Amino acid sequence: TLLAQNLKKLEKINHTQIALARLIDVGFRTYVRYEIGERHAPVNVLIKMAKLENISLDQLLSTALRATEGNS
Repeated sequence: TLLAQNLKKLEKINHTQIALARLIDVGFRTYVRYEIGERHAPVNVLIKMAKLENISLDQLLSTALRATEGNS
């Protein structure tokens, strides 16, 4: 999914999987499942992800992010 692809890009650019999971207050395995597209993130988690990366929720869900987007 596009969300899974974006999470992989954000992880490579800004944070490790473990750090992202902690920052959005989910378990590591749960985060990995979001990243591989095996599980859908609830809206409250999506909002945290977007805020953390200083992007809109719309960008996170509907636009393929470039390496220069996001925070940090």
